[in-house]
Amino acid sequence: MNAILVIVGPSGVGKTTVANKVVERDPSFEFVRSATTRAPRGDGNDSEYLYLTREEFLGRVDSGKMLEYMEYGGNLYGTPASEVERIHSEGKTPLLVLDIEGAKSLRRGNFDFRSVILYVYEDLATINGRLSARTGATPESVARRLDLNKRDYLSMPEISHLFDDFLRNETVDAAASEVMEIFTAVCNGASRPDKKISEIADKLYNSAK
Repeated sequence: MNAILVIVGPSGVGKTTVANKVVERDPSFEFVRSATTRAPRGDGNDSEYLYLTREEFLGRVDSGKMLEYMEYGGNLYGTPASEVERIHSEGKTPLLVLDIEGAKSLRRGNFDFRSVILYVYEDLATINGRLSARTGATPESVARRLDLNKRDYLSMPEISHLFDDFLRNETVDAAASEVMEIFTAVCNGASRPDKKISEIADKLYNSAK
């Protein structure tokens, strides 16, 4: 069965940076182009999206051609099934960076591929430093993102079943290596490390209390 790699994690943990490193190291992984109803920005990143009208987007949702989707800022964002199918047809592995709601949608779906979903984490103090160092960051924006991250950590005991494994992003190189190792192991039938996942979920929960 074909598989897709999904990386999930709190804001500021560096999940997209880790995903970029995975693709850089192994070109057999390819980012899935997201669909959106927002207008192109002309910022040089427009090729990362498939632009649809709201009617087109919702039509794909109704026909089961959107694997997961969400609404943010009045615009819809989602993962087109056609993109996953295209990447698989080219003999590559689709790679997605999603939030927890996206992971829930994939787990609920009945697809002809295996979703390997990994949660990347770090301690909240380190994440705070990374968020604060971002260009344009304000104390208010950092505080808002940290609050959301705490909510995610507090929910870990209830949602840890969503993830095939957890890994800490202390350094990007090490995290990318671990992502690829875990993905390969899961695809080869490695058993789920339930005790490890339970311990990490409890640790994240306690760190946010």
